[in-house]
Order: sequence, then structure tokens, then C-alpha cells
Amino acid sequence: QLKEVVIQVGYGSVKKKDATGAVAILGTKDFNKGVIVNADNLLNGRIAGVTVNAGGGAPGSGSTIRIRGGASLNASNDPLIVIDGLPIENATGTGATSFLASINPSTIESFSILKDASATAIYGSRASNGVVLITTKKGGKNLSVEFNSMLGVGNLIKTVDVFDADALRKVITDKNPSLLPRLGNSNTDWQKEIYRQTIYTDANLSVRGNLLGVLPTRLTVGKTYQEGLRLTNLFERNSVGLALNPSLFQDHLKLRLNANYSNEDNRFTDAVEGTAINFDPTQPVYDPTSIYGGFYENYNHSTGALTPQTARNPVAQLLQTDDTGYSNRLFGNFELDYKMHFLPELRAVVNIGYDETNGQRTKLAGVDVASSGSNNNIPYGTNELSRGNRKNKLFFFFFVYNKTFDKLVFDLTAG
Repeated sequence: QLKEVVIQVGYGSVKKKDATGAVAILGTKDFNKGVIVNADNLLNGRIAGVTVNAGGGAPGSGSTIRIRGGASLNASNDPLIVIDGLPIENATGTGATSFLASINPSTIESFSILKDASATAIYGSRASNGVVLITTKKGGKNLSVEFNSMLGVGNLIKTVDVFDADALRKVITDKNPSLLPRLGNSNTDWQKEIYRQTIYTDANLSVRGNLLGVLPTRLTVGKTYQEGLRLTNLFERNSVGLALNPSLFQDHLKLRLNANYSNEDNRFTDAVEGTAINFDPTQPVYDPTSIYGGFYENYNHSTGALTPQTARNPVAQLLQTDDTGYSNRLFGNFELDYKMHFLPELRAVVNIGYDETNGQRTKLAGVDVASSGSNNNIPYGTNELSRGNRKNKLFFFFFVYNKTFDKLVFDLTAG
């Protein structure tokens, strides 16, 4: 079976039995199933020597990928990510949740993982931590239409075990009754207050076929909507992917066009779990008399100044802070592979790629938000705006000469 497996390694392909480096392949049948938002979720725990650690529980958040562990204390340990021959920068754009969140997982055909240092012979020092080659689905000979839809519901399963209001009152009564006047009359589970039941929907429509009998085409349209467990946390993605892979002149000329567009809309949240664990359970979430948006806060009712070195209401921090962003990304490449008519052993390959991301993020909080910036414990609000633009361009041209003499394979690449 190894004789038949052909894997993509950098600027060419090779049969599995001839690969000199450590290479692992993961196809669609081996992908993780279930709620898959990012491409890295597909291979989590599926390949030996490759670890994928989630970057948090927020929807669309990226993961840390490590191939055979880390190699440096100070430099990056991230592998190089290559999509259909287009190396992409491992950096999250403004307004996005992660650099892989813009890729629709349903368009991915396979992963090839180059694990060892031989990858540097192909891509240079940027591949010193390995390479993740992503191959997307192509067009087919016959017309096929595929529609997939998924609906999910999420719930809070477990919280950190802390004193409830009655237990805290008992501790104060036993240890220091003089503090009892500082306690409230409520019984609030702050961990449950900052979370909610979530909804997840994902729908993908893919059309594959052969236009005009010579133009294999694949068109995929997808929409993903995922609510985060924290109040107000949200991830939404709309994507369109087009692939053309015609073969002309009796397979002497092969053309490959991949074009992808995605739009992300996000609402971010602060990490308030630590505050929720420490906040006084005898106090209510809301206080109609509070000058801080009707939320309970610890403050001097005469001056309005917040009590220093005390926690702020975590529910108010989530509901009163509007932290939103969007990211628009266009990426793809065009590859021409020509096998010379006069010398079939010689091929010329040209690959042109482009990747551009434009994003914006705004964070707004009024002067009645206790968790916003403050001066002498008097909040002055937050008004932040950031914009970002990232461009990545690719051009390479090379010749490949491949000739077999009896049992000797002669393969030369220059470009």
C-alpha cells in the first residue's frame, strides 16, 4: 500500500516509500468529528508527535501547534503552515480570533505533517519547527452537490467549588462577627451568573463538477455561528471558496486556482473567571441604587469613588463592555505546471500567491463602568480603536527533471 500513497512535500510530491523524512498524513476519514470551528481542531490528538493545545474556551480561538515539542526558549516554536502551496504567516490579524479561523474546515481534504529537520531543505529556517501542509478539496469529473448542517447546544458542566453565601456567613460569624455588617442578603453563584447556555450552528454548501467538460470546479459556501459560554462572547464566520484544476493538452499543462474569502465578526470578552470565584456571594448582581449602571459595586456612596483593591462586578464587566471586531481575508494562489512536449521528463512550475487581511477592533465602556479605566478610583471609561492590514505575497518558479534509469530515479529541482 505504501507504493501507492503519494504525499505532498513542499515543491513537489513523492511516494510514501521514497520519503526520506518523517511525514504523517491525515485524510478526511481520520478527521475529528463534532463541533469543528477551526482547521486545527481537525487534527487534535490524531497524529503521533503533534500536540494541539487549545488557546482557551472562547469560540474561534486558535490553538498552539507543536511538532515533536518545542526547540527554543525565546524564539517561536510554531510550525510553518502552507495552504495549497501558499505559506501563510502565523499571526492573528486585528479583529480576528486566530490566523486559522478564516479557513472553512469543510474545504480541507488532507494534512501532511513534515516532522523533522528535512523540511528546512525545502522551506528554509522558517520550517525548523516542522511544516503543516493543508490541501483543500478540488473539482471533480461528475456533478455533485453536498449540503451539511449542524446544530449544537452548550451548557456549563462544572464550576470551581467555593463557599456559597450561607457558608460564608457562617465562617464570618465564627471567625470575625464584626465583619457581618459588610455582608449582603443575597445568595449569588457568580460563576453561573457569568455563563449562559450557548447555541452553535454550522452550514456548508459545496458544488463540485466539470464545467464545459474541461474545467473541474469546486465552489463552497459556508456560515458558522457560535456563542461563547461567557455572556456576550460570539464568533461568526461567512466564507466562500473556489477551486479550479483543469488539465489541458493531454495532461501536459495543469492549472490550479484556489481562491478563498472569509468574513469574521467577533465579540470579545475579558477573562472574568478569577473575579467570579473571589466575589462576595452575599451581594446581588444588580442594585437599583447603584450609580454604576444599576450593577452592584463596592464604592463610597458619598463620593462615588470605587473602593480600592476590591473586585469589580464580573457580570457588569461583561455586559457593560462592548468589545467587537471584524476581519476580512482574501487568500489563494494560481499554479501552472507544464510538462514539455519535446522533453516529457522536464516540467516548469510557476506559483503565484496572495494573502491579505483587513480588520478592525473597537472597545467601548462608559464612565459608569467600574471595570474601565479610572483616575483616583473614579472611572473615566474606555474608547479604543485599532485597525490592521496584513499582506503576504508569493512568487516562485522552478524546473523539475525526473528520469528513471532502470531502478535508478534521477530527480532534480532548480528554481
